[in-house]
Amino acid sequence: MARKLKAPKQLEMSGCTGWGGKRSGAGRPNRTGTVSHGRRETVNFKLPLNLTLRLRKGIPTIRRRGVLKLFQRCCGRTKRFEFHVLHFSIQSNHIHLIAEASSNEALARGMQSLVSSFAKGLKVLMASWKDGLKLSGSVFVGRYHLRTILNPTQMKNTLKYVLLNFAKHSDSVEHMDEFSSAGEFPHWKKLMGKQFRGVIAWEGRAKPREPETVGLSRPRSWLAREGWMRAA
Repeated sequence: MARKLKAPKQLEMSGCTGWGGKRSGAGRPNRTGTVSHGRRETVNFKLPLNLTLRLRKGIPTIRRRGVLKLFQRCCGRTKRFEFHVLHFSIQSNHIHLIAEASSNEALARGMQSLVSSFAKGLKVLMASWKDGLKLSGSVFVGRYHLRTILNPTQMKNTLKYVLLNFAKHSDSVEHMDEFSSAGEFPHWKKLMGKQFRGVIAWEGRAKPREPETVGLSRPRSWLAREGWMRAA
């Protein structure tokens, strides 16, 4: 007489934890405090970009005329990648930008060109300074920070933040910082409103410089060109 076989029974793995699925705290922890390398949102000429680059510790202040000229040249070179710098502000250890790019690829290639050419040039400049600093390795800390500007109010606030950044950091009166693109901005009275007085009002009487002469571009997006003027 044939022996009847029993159906197989699934065994339970008690006391074991699985590896499948999304888990809280999974992945390599970010101990650097820098920006994540996650996927960027879609970039095009319709929406301006606010970007920030931070320098690593140990680099002397970059608010120097030679660095300013270098940065302007580097901005001019990015135009061939359809990446256009509209405004900037150079601080002691970081740089703020307002820019436009035709695509995510243009953003990536333009920023790569800007960062690499500026870093190489800065190392050459630092070696010629009085203290003769020789720097090896990276100049910037991590990846640049990116924020897409979505509406007129955000655009107006970003213009104020970037162009008046030094006054904000130094807790001084609003004025045209020579290490920024303030001299190329033509709409100070509209931007400042009732605050257009004192030093900034006196400086604002001068005819703005042409942006192309210092490597910058004129805005293409409606927000950066005129849309910000509709903000409250």
